[in-house]
Amino acid sequence: MGLRSRLKKGLKELLDAAQKRESTGGSFNVRSTDAVSSPLVARGTAQIAVTEAPSAPPVERTVVRAPVIVAEEVVSDDGTIRIKAQPQRDGESCLFMLNRTLLDEISWHFDSSEAAESSPVMHRLMSEFNLDSVTVDGSTLVIAVEADAQTDWESVAQNTGAILREALASGETLVDSALTVQIPDQETIRTQIQQCIDDEVNPGVAAHSGHITLTAVRGNSVTIQMGGGCQGCSAADLTLKQGIHQSFRTAAPFVGAIYDDTDHGAGKNPYFS
Repeated sequence: MGLRSRLKKGLKELLDAAQKRESTGGSFNVRSTDAVSSPLVARGTAQIAVTEAPSAPPVERTVVRAPVIVAEEVVSDDGTIRIKAQPQRDGESCLFMLNRTLLDEISWHFDSSEAAESSPVMHRLMSEFNLDSVTVDGSTLVIAVEADAQTDWESVAQNTGAILREALASGETLVDSALTVQIPDQETIRTQIQQCIDDEVNPGVAAHSGHITLTAVRGNSVTIQMGGGCQGCSAADLTLKQGIHQSFRTAAPFVGAIYDDTDHGAGKNPYFS
């Protein structure tokens, strides 16, 4: 069969497939890990243009409206609890990401083992690994140690993961609901944090030509940006942890996770201390 005949046959098969798809209302799903090497497929409504080989006489282009192929991540939950640990570059904390929701729409920050006494799993983590804090937000958990602690994060991460997996498998609650029920509404958190920024934080960083902006509030989690002299400052991490966070938690005792959305030259960095 010649090249022209093969192309015509291929186009006819594509048209038949497209018509069949339209009549049945079906759709294609392609996992993001699958490689799509064909130049005939593109995101959105694909156009497939067929031309002869360079040596053949030019022919009229034929355009086929093929079915849309959408690349999307397919996440299958087979019941396995998956936990990924990622030590942070500050060397003082480790982020755990799970395929389970730990706290929905709110976050909680433990700053001592005593504060976690009514939440046995968190109390165990803080006591067993001598942690400085634990913050739970959505499907993530961050543990932090003192700045001068020498921590074997591989060992701590493995043991923390085992404790979390055991607790989740047994259906144990990680954060006592008697604590989270005290969280005020989102607007109250916003007002408290904004007032703290205006009255205390910004006057303090103004000496370095810096300023802090509250960019988002989600439940009792807040996101800020550091600008002026604070942006890219080598002491920004220390300033954030020792100064701003403490001020926020004093002004708004029920604030949970605190995020820094500042581009300090190396992308966005979450802070949970």
